[in-house]
Amino acid sequence: MNKFCRNRNLIIGISILIAMASSCPAAESAPDVQWTAVFLNGRKCGYVKQARSVKNGVVEDHATFFLEIDRAGLALRLETRIQTRETVQGDPISFFMNQKGFGTHTETQGTLLSDGRMLIKTRLSSGETSETFMDWPENAVINEGARLMALKQGLAPGTQYDFIRFLPDMVKFAKVTAEVGQTGFEDLLGRVVKLTRVRHRMNISGTMLQSESWVDDRFFVQKAITELMGLKFEMTACTEKYALSPNDPSDFLDSMLIGLDSSPDGLDCKTGGESVRYVVTPKQPAAVFNLPVTIEQNVTPLKDGAVEIVVDHSVSPPAGIPIRYSGTDPNALKHLEPTRWLQHRHEKLQGLARKAAGNAKHAREAAVRMEKFVHDYILKKNLSIGYATALEAAESREGDCTEHALLLAAMFRASGLPSRVASGLAYAKTFMGRRHVMVPHAWTQALIEDRWYSFDAALNGFDAGHIALAHGDGDPVHFFGMANLIGNVRFLSAENR
Repeated sequence: MNKFCRNRNLIIGISILIAMASSCPAAESAPDVQWTAVFLNGRKCGYVKQARSVKNGVVEDHATFFLEIDRAGLALRLETRIQTRETVQGDPISFFMNQKGFGTHTETQGTLLSDGRMLIKTRLSSGETSETFMDWPENAVINEGARLMALKQGLAPGTQYDFIRFLPDMVKFAKVTAEVGQTGFEDLLGRVVKLTRVRHRMNISGTMLQSESWVDDRFFVQKAITELMGLKFEMTACTEKYALSPNDPSDFLDSMLIGLDSSPDGLDCKTGGESVRYVVTPKQPAAVFNLPVTIEQNVTPLKDGAVEIVVDHSVSPPAGIPIRYSGTDPNALKHLEPTRWLQHRHEKLQGLARKAAGNAKHAREAAVRMEKFVHDYILKKNLSIGYATALEAAESREGDCTEHALLLAAMFRASGLPSRVASGLAYAKTFMGRRHVMVPHAWTQALIEDRWYSFDAALNGFDAGHIALAHGDGDPVHFFGMANLIGNVRFLSAENR
């Protein structure tokens, strides 16, 4: 039974492509349509249909993004529909996003208000609705605004400019640096077109990502590529017939696994000594590892960019600490707040937390009880769910490691225990027919007596086989840091101590 997680990384790649794929040109009135084929590691796995119309001074973009992937013989489909409305000057008006697939269904709409804020309304597959307000940065743009800005800057090689772009499917802002490259002829599935290459560096919540686009002389994207965690995502303009032709989805799991070739006999992460020592090095010499340090995980820089990671599974929270945090530390209090993904004030999650903790009086006992409760509570442990919120996981009782991690984090917060979601790698003796591999994974951390301790409901307990690469509040944007690292990690050694 698979308890590791994977689908969220595809969603991250999709988000970057959607952000870089501006829609096609149109006249006043009838919309023009552009079709784009989507490839994952060179194999066609979906399409994008984009339509842009201009009427009464308003530019409307409609994009439908369909993705089909194969995971160990199981076909998974994701459809994302995004509508944006902007003035012909590029000023934002509103957006609507509908994403369905991977076991979830989310609708989000946003309207820019006169006070400079955007009202965000969200409806989850559980039926839960929410309203929040988001400050809109001055000069932030969506599709038409980004295209007009690019036209103003021009396509002279070496031109560089910065702007803030809103990503509707993520409800996030990205700080983007665009750098214009050379103009040349590109093969678009047999159609040779003169295009200009533009590199985009995107800062999303502190994590840097890169993509490349090839645009025509009106700055409409004809091709886009981004690489994430060893996966290559590509979009290429094509005919409607080709876009809708049968897909050849690939099983993407294998490329995300990291083999421990230096440890052919594997590891004993629970009983083989108190800790496991890993030595990792970047595949790209210029890369720098910035890994979190906790009471369980110590990180020491070595020569040539390598780092030593020692994970101690014998560490446990002190006894006798009250469950409910009563301090004033701003960081701790931040990890008690509800988020779009951790809706711990909902009565469903409050009830599960009370039931799981039972008559526990102290934090350690309550946390262990809730960890075991979530492990047993999620009945269908599979990878068919893309990325569910804590409430959706509580309703469906289905999912992989992210659903376990988010549900447990929400229950911790419902009990007054500050929590966060850790993401990284977990050791598996066997996975997808391979032996002794590190698999992308997520688990939960609780703040007890000013220290973060790990709990893994998916694997029924934390051990020294876990390496934390990043942590956050459950928002999938925080997995960007992890995704960047995984594709650039090579293990030199792994051994029990």
